[in-house]
Amino acid sequence: MSGDSRCTDLQLKFLRIRGKNNQERRRDQQKQQNNNKRHDPTTRREEGGRVEKKESKLVNPARRKGDKRK
Repeated sequence: MSGDSRCTDLQLKFLRIRGKNNQERRRDQQKQQNNNKRHDPTTRREEGGRVEKKESKLVNPARRKGDKRK
């Protein structure tokens, strides 16, 4: 433990009982935020990866229902 941490042993014990320390909590929160961003259809990824939002193509209604003829 570094000296600047203000957690007492008792608080640390309760944190362990609850399951995660602050670093793990922060990491999980970050993962969750990234996950939400990734699956949000309104956002585009700025990192230069795939563009998640796709323009919907006009689909022939017969093809959509499973008719495979072209």
